[in-house]
This record gives sequence, structure tokens and C-alpha cells, in this order.
Amino acid sequence: FLHGTNPSLSGGGGGRKKITLQLPQVAREGTKKTVFLNFGGICKSIHRQQDHLLAYMGAELGTSGNIQDGGRLVIKGRFTAEGIANVLKRYMMDYVICQSCRSQDTVLMRDANTRLYFVSCESCGARRSVANISAGYVARVERRKKVG
Repeated sequence: FLHGTNPSLSGGGGGRKKITLQLPQVAREGTKKTVFLNFGGICKSIHRQQDHLLAYMGAELGTSGNIQDGGRLVIKGRFTAEGIANVLKRYMMDYVICQSCRSQDTVLMRDANTRLYFVSCESCGARRSVANISAGYVARVERRKKVG
């Protein structure tokens, strides 16, 4: 019954899009800098401001970076593409994907009065508040124990 009247609501995979995200293209600049080449493209594909994602990555990786023209992000420190991809996945879960319908068609808005960020879904209309990015946050990274 539900599938007949509104196929996008039923879990039958009617209009369901699988979430696809470009893998980060990472290059090294010198010995102490990492360049995230397709940063601008990824920001466009998830419909988020570059500054917001930059602030999140800086807080998560415990470093700073700057955006160059052409959408490249230069980060201080040596990071792997896999490490950056993990941070991107966490960003997607926290600030992009709708928790009700798992859609990626969301908008990040900031309430001027309360100064809170809200993610509102274009597909199902759900709205939820998300935490502000705190710069004093320490990244959730597993450290390997030295064997020897």
C-alpha cells in the first residue's frame, strides 16, 4: 500500500540513491604539508561551505590548513588519503546525512538567534540540530603501540 502511493517512502529501494563520495586525492608538498587536491569538488558535491569543512578537518586532525584558489586545501602535517577519508565519513554522518531517511539532500543552516546549526532534509523534511565545531577538540585517532 505504501509503495503504491509514495514509492520514495517505502524501503523497497524505489528512489533510493546510494551515497557516493569521491575519494580524497592527496599529495605531499615538501615534507611537512599535505595537499587535498579535490577539496573544492567534494564540498560542492555535499553542498557545504568550504570554511565549515575546513574547520571540522582542522579540529579533527588537530592541525590548521588554508584553501588555495582552485579548491585545493593545504594542511600542515603528514596525512594519508585513508585518514582524510575517515574524517570525511565522520563529517558526512554528523553534518550531511539525514538521520531519518539517510538522504544526502540536506541543507546546513545557522539560526541567527540561538547560533545553533541545523541540518534540514530536503527529502523528508526532518530537522535536527548539530553540534558546533570546537577547535579544542582532540581527534579520535588510534595510536599504534610500539612493539619491542
